[in-house]
Amino acid sequence: MSPLWSFFWHVFPSLFLVGIGFYLWRRVVVATQYYAPQNSRRLVYAVAPGILLLVAGATFAWNGVFAFIALLHLTFFLVVFATARRVLRRKGGDKGNATFWDLVDRGGVGAVVLTAAVFSYGYVNIRHIVRTEYSVDAAVPLRSEGYKIVFLSDLHYGMATNAASLRRLVERLDAEDADLVILGGDIVDEGTTFEEMREAFSILGKIKNRLGIYYVYGNHDRSPYVRSPNFAEKDVQTALSESEIRALVDETRVVDGALTLVGREDAGRSRQSLAELTRKTSESTARILVDHQPVDYDQASRDGYALILSGHTHAGQIFPFGLVTGITHHSSLNYGLRKIGNGATAIVSSGVSGWGMPIRTSKHSEYVVVRLSGSSGELRKKDKP
Repeated sequence: MSPLWSFFWHVFPSLFLVGIGFYLWRRVVVATQYYAPQNSRRLVYAVAPGILLLVAGATFAWNGVFAFIALLHLTFFLVVFATARRVLRRKGGDKGNATFWDLVDRGGVGAVVLTAAVFSYGYVNIRHIVRTEYSVDAAVPLRSEGYKIVFLSDLHYGMATNAASLRRLVERLDAEDADLVILGGDIVDEGTTFEEMREAFSILGKIKNRLGIYYVYGNHDRSPYVRSPNFAEKDVQTALSESEIRALVDETRVVDGALTLVGREDAGRSRQSLAELTRKTSESTARILVDHQPVDYDQASRDGYALILSGHTHAGQIFPFGLVTGITHHSSLNYGLRKIGNGATAIVSSGVSGWGMPIRTSKHSEYVVVRLSGSSGELRKKDKP
């Protein structure tokens, strides 16, 4: 985790809560004055703080990330409506609609409705998984039909997916008729139970393919952010082995004599340099780098990689995280495809699901299909009859 990201993650939420706490309390008072009859205001003032603290405490205990994001959206919309009314008032535009604006602004209805609408959209959007396809050319000859690669990352199993929805996804992936399946990390996380972890890899291990299913660790797969994880790394390794999914941890693997997969340890842990891993590969094969976090693009370009596959960013997932990724180490690429020079193509997926809360308002959930072609349509010598 970069120092800037660490600062944001640990300090900004606290500053935010302190900064807007007073503002929200003032808005509660305004709303109380709007809704409560004159003779009951003292009672409401006495009870409201306790109710507010109880609701806030329960929400944070259930899901602190959800509470933080919900309060952020609510505050934003409160400020928007308050600002809009002030602008209209200066121009005399609210005189004929004073009752409406009192309800929307002073009563806080506008902010509550918009926050609920945004979160409702996000709840549906994160569960709607789309198919994204890219075509990539390698600088070495490959078989005439090329290779079809299915890439999925950031499932965070248990957050917005269950066994039924994952099996439906696998049915779609089976129809892709892939040569190769690559799992790009964060398939499980701290919230995934031991049983769910085994279930997730068991289901994913059944995806139809010709050349194997490969996997790299993300920053959440080993549950490093909790003191008492639901499973250990050895449990993940066992589940992967039983599901016939091959983990690549700072390892290289030649596939079909034509592709070299380089699977990196997560960037948040001690790992070999990319230069060390590249020295174990052959220039005559199409090099595919799988790194959960989108980093080291300059080095990968110099080392002659044809394709770099990553996830991790979730394409922002939900405001304000999308704003932050541009000023952290994720600035290499937040989402999509980029030609990075020397024939290298980088792809960052938004992920199959999301982390922290079952809501996505930024981009979409997706799995990625890559059609990898060679520098010419000729068959490699080994493929000729």
